[in-house]
Amino acid sequence: MSAVRNFSIRAIQLRDNRVIELGNIVLLDIGASLSSPARDFSGVFAADPFPFELGSVTVRDSDRNRVIFSGQIDSQRSIISDRGKLLRIDARSRGALLLDNQAKPEILTHVQMATAFNLFARPYGFTLFNPQPPKALATYTVRAGISEWEALSGYSQRAFGITPFVEEDAVIINRPSSHTVINISNTGDGLRFTRLESAYIPYSIISDIILRGPDGIYDSSVHNSASRFHGTRRRRFIVPSNEFVDSSSLDANQRIRRSMLDSQSVLVTLTGFVDLPIGQQVAILDSSFSMHNLLIGERRWILDENGSVTKLRLISSVYYD
Repeated sequence: MSAVRNFSIRAIQLRDNRVIELGNIVLLDIGASLSSPARDFSGVFAADPFPFELGSVTVRDSDRNRVIFSGQIDSQRSIISDRGKLLRIDARSRGALLLDNQAKPEILTHVQMATAFNLFARPYGFTLFNPQPPKALATYTVRAGISEWEALSGYSQRAFGITPFVEEDAVIINRPSSHTVINISNTGDGLRFTRLESAYIPYSIISDIILRGPDGIYDSSVHNSASRFHGTRRRRFIVPSNEFVDSSSLDANQRIRRSMLDSQSVLVTLTGFVDLPIGQQVAILDSSFSMHNLLIGERRWILDENGSVTKLRLISSVYYD
């Protein structure tokens, strides 16, 4: 978990398929999140001359001789200003294909996870890790306008109550797990932080969901027992989609859990590039602030003129599904 200092950044020009080295780093920002299948990259470089149109970029940690990002370029900007000639590149990993392509609208019947995966993710080069017991949904509706990832994630949530995530080129149908808990503290044992911000947002908490039945009447409800403690009263009316018709309360409970997950988070900044995977279990054990049952929902590695830092967004492992 030591700081990463040396990088090899290479891009491929579309015109001649030539590999070029990108040095003179002004800014490097590499992010990963449980909520997105795509890793993202932003880089600003002093460049003279400007390269031709680029197709892909790869970032290698030279200290450890491993690739920490590889993906297709979303945008390339050549900038001339009082700071000189700058090249900005924004890119995303293979998971962007799952976000950028829409799933075919249809109603699937008696579909298993393997079938859903073959439809929505396998064509883009992904593999599947699914330790869950076999299960088939009687019907699953793929709504018009949703992405391949939304279709696959929706199936997993409906069938197993689990939100999938992507690790390298594998779709994981399982909750993130780690054998150890990483402590963060400036007053005890653990990783030192330079900034810590705890966000409590009761506004996001849903207290009640009222469900419409097959006869068109809103005649059943699901209550969030935790809302009384937080003093919130925010109800929502929903019409369960076809796949939830036989268990509409499951849809309501998942929405309530998501609202609880969004109600609290911790933002932590660590010095250097700290090699912690998303999904890692974390505890804050500082004399000024402590919190348990956290996991890394998002991680960003940033390098600029001020040095290198790791920024973490920690979320509740209790409400993450």
